[in-house]
Amino acid sequence: MLERQEPAPSGGRSELSLLRALFPDIVAEVDAAYLGNGGADARAEAELDARLDAAGEELLAGTGLAGITDPEPRALFEAAFDAARSLARALGVDAPEPEEFELAGVELGALARRAEAGSAELVPVVAPYGAGAAAWREAYAELASEHPAVLADPAAAAGEPLILAGEIQREFAWLDLPPQGVTQTQPRGGRVSWTIRLIPASPAAPQRGLSHAHGPHASLPEMLALQVARIRAGEAPVDGSSFTWLDGELGDGKLAGRHVYDAGERAVRISAREVGSQGPHLGARPPVA
Repeated sequence: MLERQEPAPSGGRSELSLLRALFPDIVAEVDAAYLGNGGADARAEAELDARLDAAGEELLAGTGLAGITDPEPRALFEAAFDAARSLARALGVDAPEPEEFELAGVELGALARRAEAGSAELVPVVAPYGAGAAAWREAYAELASEHPAVLADPAAAAGEPLILAGEIQREFAWLDLPPQGVTQTQPRGGRVSWTIRLIPASPAAPQRGLSHAHGPHASLPEMLALQVARIRAGEAPVDGSSFTWLDGELGDGKLAGRHVYDAGERAVRISAREVGSQGPHLGARPPVA
């Protein structure tokens, strides 16, 4: 059943390892000289770094966030990647760099222009897939210890900041897969893949009164990442007065996940409902890629 798109190969998680992947000929040449000197010639390593820097400056000029010249969307995308780095540390995984998405085929400049042209509440969300339920629980517990007024801190026996219904726990791996057809990148050696899309971050789901058939829908990792980013930035969690359908179906296609922030329990709650369910507070946050 777990048959979504496989992660696309990408460069490394640091600029140097990324450049090593892009310029293997330079690396091989200088590494050979280094080994020929018994590994003791520090000049070989310095030469490698200098040559990679020079080649990288030419190749990467105008890529990544450098291609976003308008200050407002540039700030949004910088904040999104900063949030991804903080989230990656909490999950115990590697975070992607903007250039890795560019190399995978994502035009960040075009995505920024779509953000400008769309709703003022569209924000870029860099989301990880494959981290697993336990890692997300640990990340939310850490976040709760920093923001106990917003999330219940389990260390203080205040409750759980991330509540997963039984159906969600049983099929979490299905909801933890990247959406089909969405470009991914995977830091070298990492165990998760990442996507970047624009997600409506309005307080309530912008399209309400809809069944799950009226998509597309944000993924579970996107909604969890969006909430983490907002809470860390001192902003109010979304879905305090609405439920947002999640991408993917459960229970042999009979159920789908939904996301809500429960202010009373100070928790993000993920539950499941029949795909045909409708209501004035249940709806969608269609992503833009």
